[in-house]
Amino acid sequence: MKKQYKVHLDESLKTEADALFESMGLSFSTAVGLFLSATIKKGELPFKVAATDAARERAAKARL
Repeated sequence: MKKQYKVHLDESLKTEADALFESMGLSFSTAVGLFLSATIKKGELPFKVAATDAARERAAKARL
Protein backbone atom coordinates (compact mmCIF):
# COMPACT_ATOMS: atom_id res chain seq x y z
CA MET A 1 0.00 0.00 0.00
CA LYS A 2 1.36 3.40 -0.93
CA LYS A 3 0.86 6.44 1.28
CA GLN A 4 1.35 10.12 0.57
CA TYR A 5 3.77 12.19 2.70
CA LYS A 6 4.47 15.90 2.92
CA VAL A 7 8.02 17.28 2.92
CA HIS A 8 9.28 20.84 3.03
CA LEU A 9 11.93 21.62 0.40
CA ASP A 10 13.48 24.69 -1.10
CA GLU A 11 11.59 25.33 -4.34
CA SER A 12 14.74 25.60 -6.47
CA LEU A 13 16.08 22.32 -5.04
CA LYS A 14 12.84 20.53 -5.97
CA THR A 15 12.83 22.08 -9.46
CA GLU A 16 16.43 21.01 -10.14
CA ALA A 17 15.81 17.53 -8.73
CA ASP A 18 12.67 17.11 -10.84
CA ALA A 19 14.60 18.03 -14.00
CA LEU A 20 17.43 15.63 -13.19
CA PHE A 21 15.12 12.76 -12.29
CA GLU A 22 13.03 13.36 -15.41
CA SER A 23 16.19 13.13 -17.53
CA MET A 24 16.74 9.69 -15.93
CA GLY A 25 13.17 8.63 -16.59
CA LEU A 26 12.24 8.82 -12.90
CA SER A 27 9.56 10.66 -11.00
CA PHE A 28 10.43 12.50 -7.80
CA SER A 29 8.52 9.88 -5.79
CA THR A 30 10.38 7.01 -7.45
CA ALA A 31 13.75 8.68 -6.82
CA VAL A 32 12.92 9.24 -3.14
CA GLY A 33 11.79 5.61 -2.89
CA LEU A 34 15.11 4.47 -4.40
CA PHE A 35 17.01 6.61 -1.89
CA LEU A 36 15.05 5.17 1.04
CA SER A 37 15.47 1.59 -0.24
CA ALA A 38 19.24 2.07 -0.64
CA THR A 39 19.48 3.56 2.84
CA ILE A 40 17.63 0.62 4.38
CA LYS A 41 19.64 -1.95 2.38
CA LYS A 42 22.99 -0.45 3.43
CA GLY A 43 21.88 0.43 6.96
CA GLU A 44 23.32 3.90 6.41
CA LEU A 45 23.11 6.78 3.98
CA PRO A 46 24.15 5.65 0.49
CA PHE A 47 26.74 8.43 0.30
CA LYS A 48 29.29 10.06 2.58
CA VAL A 49 28.16 13.08 4.60
CA ALA A 50 30.80 15.45 5.94
CA ALA A 51 30.68 18.87 7.51
CA THR A 52 32.32 21.72 5.64
CA ASP A 53 35.25 23.51 7.23
CA ALA A 54 32.98 26.51 7.90
CA ALA A 55 30.41 24.30 9.63
CA ARG A 56 33.08 22.65 11.79
CA GLU A 57 34.41 26.10 12.72
CA ARG A 58 30.92 27.33 13.71
CA ALA A 59 30.38 24.18 15.80
CA ALA A 60 33.72 24.65 17.56
CA LYS A 61 32.90 28.27 18.37
CA ALA A 62 29.46 27.27 19.67
CA ARG A 63 31.09 24.85 22.14
CA LEU A 64 33.19 27.65 23.69
